Amino acid sequence: MDGAFNLPYMTIEDWKDIAPYTIGILTTIIALKKDWIASKFEKAKQEIAVGGEVEDLESKQLGNVEKEIEIYRGLLDDLSTRHKVTMDEIQVTFDQQVFKLREEIQELRDLIESQKKYITNSNRRLKSYIDKYGEHI
Repeated sequence: MDGAFNLPYMTIEDWKDIAPYTIGILTTIIALKKDWIASKFEKAKQEIAVGGEVEDLESKQLGNVEKEIEIYRGLLDDLSTRHKVTMDEIQVTFDQQVFKLREEIQELRDLIESQKKYITNSNRRLKSYIDKYGEHI
């Protein structure tokens, strides 16, 4: 999963911040299409002859509108599913990065501890040398 989502400047909080705007844009698009659908319903009733039968144009338009609405619902369901999967993948990547950083921090702490011990031992040796031979400048 390393490198699958290389988002250097976007955090989960950033994604959560832009989600309402994305949903707002989608709602606006649907609302605009909804107005178009409503205008189709307001048209005067027209009849056409098809194969000897008289069909109501408005009922055909209603059927088409229902199909469009189902398509949009499917798109929204797909979008929400993709969003959830993407957020889950981002969370996994984030968790992996946090784990890796914690390991690196522990390694650095261990290095600092070993350097402190080295400095302490060096100070003891230096003090011992000064006590035995005196301080030479």
